[in-house]
Amino acid sequence: MAGAYELKIENCEKDLREQEAWLRGFSEHDETILWFEHDLFCQINLIYLLDWFSKLSRGKTKLSLICVGEFRGVEDFRGLGQLTGEQLTTCPSGVVGQICNDTLVRSAVGVGLIWDSPFGPLRFDLAYPLTKQPYDHTQLFRFGGGTKF
Repeated sequence: MAGAYELKIENCEKDLREQEAWLRGFSEHDETILWFEHDLFCQINLIYLLDWFSKLSRGKTKLSLICVGEFRGVEDFRGLGQLTGEQLTTCPSGVVGQICNDTLVRSAVGVGLIWDSPFGPLRFDLAYPLTKQPYDHTQLFRFGGGTKF
């Protein structure tokens, strides 16, 4: 990470230790909210944190996850970074999805394929939930496309 961003490794290690210390103090708060985008970097961090939290007793601390899939009125929505300050004030009600306020961890298995077709990249995702709640929205198959630059 230090090399990729041309940072001193000592500073990266210090920042990571500070983040871990903050995480260890989560139970001092009423709620911890995880808010991640859809990109691979955020999803890998989310997986790490869900695994980390699953091994701990959270006591009375509520663990919440803001699930962002789309925003009403914004085509080709990719993340909350696209929104204006005014649009953000409408969250989470403007976000199609939900804030999951229970302590149950969900899991799924799946496979994805991205094909660099002559028409542009095509994406196929197939996933099956292993553990879910009755109110969870699931999607077995997803197809997406893009354009070449």
